[in-house]
Amino acid sequence: VADRITVMNTVDIPAHVDYSIGNVNFIGNVRVRGNVLPGFTVEAQGDIEIAGNVEKANLRCGGLLTIRGIVFGQSDCNIDVGRDASIGAIDQAELRVRGNLQVNSYIRHSKVAVGESIEVTGKKGTIVGGDVHAFRSIHSPFIGNQMATLTKLTVGSNPFLSREIETMKAQYDELDGKLK
Repeated sequence: VADRITVMNTVDIPAHVDYSIGNVNFIGNVRVRGNVLPGFTVEAQGDIEIAGNVEKANLRCGGLLTIRGIVFGQSDCNIDVGRDASIGAIDQAELRVRGNLQVNSYIRHSKVAVGESIEVTGKKGTIVGGDVHAFRSIHSPFIGNQMATLTKLTVGSNPFLSREIETMKAQYDELDGKLK
């Protein structure tokens, strides 16, 4: 900037993440002013903020995640968050949030694992279908529906610690076999 090197901790994408931008991988924070279109990946070691929707895309966030729109996964969307997340709505996606998750409308037919608590807000806030797991608590005005859609909720064990324990047991067994 003005013939000087400037180091910035945030990359600002002025429109959609699409073919004109490509995949984004940044060491700091990423701010997207539009949507993340199908097939693209946004990775940030810091926070990610998306003003629009996320459709069939992959997100990896080391910090806080904010999606003002809807996540349309169509069973081909993975989101991994290192801290807390705030999302407009989630439809057919897979999420792993190590902190708290706040959803402003609904979680529908998704696989969600949260290391702390889930709160679905709004007058018609709903969790319908899928597998939703939280360590501390799940709050939602409505859960399930009258169409007998299987909605599985689990509370009480930290899904991330369980995976780490399984990995450590496998490593122990491998090392024990080598030692013998």
